[in-house]
Amino acid sequence: GPDSVHLEREDAAHSLRQAMEAASSAGGPVVVTGEPDVGKSALVLAACDSLRHDGAVAVCLSLRDVRGTVLDLEGLLGGTTLTQFFAGAPTGAVRLLVMDGCEAVLEGQEPLFAELSGAAMRQGLGVVAVTRSDGARFLENVLQRVVTTLDDTPNVETHAVAELAQGERESLATSIPPLGRVLADPKSNWLLGRPGLVDAVLRSGLPVVPDALLREAAVYSAAWNGLILRGGAQLAGAAAPADGGASAVAVPRRR
Repeated sequence: GPDSVHLEREDAAHSLRQAMEAASSAGGPVVVTGEPDVGKSALVLAACDSLRHDGAVAVCLSLRDVRGTVLDLEGLLGGTTLTQFFAGAPTGAVRLLVMDGCEAVLEGQEPLFAELSGAAMRQGLGVVAVTRSDGARFLENVLQRVVTTLDDTPNVETHAVAELAQGERESLATSIPPLGRVLADPKSNWLLGRPGLVDAVLRSGLPVVPDALLREAAVYSAAWNGLILRGGAQLAGAAAPADGGASAVAVPRRR
């Protein structure tokens, strides 16, 4: 839209695409990891679009949005088994199963993740698993167990998505002038390396004050106060700010 800013991130996008193509060639897995809000998911989705444009096959899903057991998922597929599903995937020079939100393996989704990964790799698809850095080691261990069940044993690779480089941060601050003070402040400059957090701060509607953005917890607090609690303002016809906060907490607990 007219108020959006697009970051090319050409180097990061190129290296990620190469890692995904390598996973496809090996018929193995790559764990795409990095700190929260560095743009992992956006880069992976952009890479999928680029690969599809060149004829690749990419089956994409969010592990957080796939609930239940393997049998439940196969029921949603009309009784098609995962093996049949991936066996029926179109041919192509690059064939991938791409799963976002894979830190969900830490919350009980390990069996489904393992079955999806194994079924895809047995049919020659590479697997791209996207997770926060705190879930990467666990995910690598799960995938290591999965690949030992295959006829071939591909390596479990890891690709780290870095924070925005200083030049990219400068470009971001040039496009969004209120961020100039953050760029110039050595204590809050770190924020510009995490585009997801920048987006949350800007959407909060609160003033961009470097001294209030020194730590990650402070950034999340600012976003919560602005986006969920609306700074305590009671809008006509809207739920009370406290009720909105309670609902926002209750929804993920029910999932």
